Amino acid sequence: MSARKLLFLVLLAAACSPVTVSRIGPDVPPRPAGCFVEVLDPGRVPDRPHRAVGVVALENCQDYRTEPCRGWLVDATCGLGGHVAWIDEGGRPDSGLGPMIFRVTVAAYVSDLPTARGDDPFAEEMRRRRQAADCDGDHGADPDAGAVDRCVE
Repeated sequence: MSARKLLFLVLLAAACSPVTVSRIGPDVPPRPAGCFVEVLDPGRVPDRPHRAVGVVALENCQDYRTEPCRGWLVDATCGLGGHVAWIDEGGRPDSGLGPMIFRVTVAAYVSDLPTARGDDPFAEEMRRRRQAADCDGDHGADPDAGAVDRCVE
């Protein structure tokens, strides 16, 4: 088989993929393939704090919760670093005049996200308190004596 024919077949297969993944929200590292994903029933939303990380569009699926569509959804969710997937549009697929398409929101639970500086108010408050303690003038027992550089009055 020629390289040109092989390339054509690969591009054709990619164009016919029943799954389209769009990343939104924070850049979360992917989870291992086959990770556990909560796939919620139509109309249900996560009951834990979460951040949307992507949208997965599934074509030609009668139900996103049954195979093979569920498997495709789980693979895409793990690849996005998500923990939970749901449809918040009342469970209605977008059919238009073409194939049925489910647009599924994917999110990561906030408790499992890496904390970015300034993202967590509690962590930011603790950082300010540590800095204030470093600036109290008693650095004899403080192994981080360089902290004095941050103390500006």
